Amino acid sequence: MINASPESQSVDIGATGFEPSEKYKSDLAKGTTVDGTVLTVPAWTPAVFVMPRGNVRSQGLPVLQ
Repeated sequence: MINASPESQSVDIGATGFEPSEKYKSDLAKGTTVDGTVLTVPAWTPAVFVMPRGNVRSQGLPVLQ
């Protein structure tokens, strides 16, 4: 997610099991949180979320319009 606004943004993605990516974590994203199905990203922050699945691939999430 990219939050290009001056305020924190939360999005309910309707899926659980996500966490902030350790690989793409930066100082900017340290305020990023996951609470059940809600992902929250601080103002002016890019963040990457992952769903750890081992070696199993998934279909991903549908695109919200």
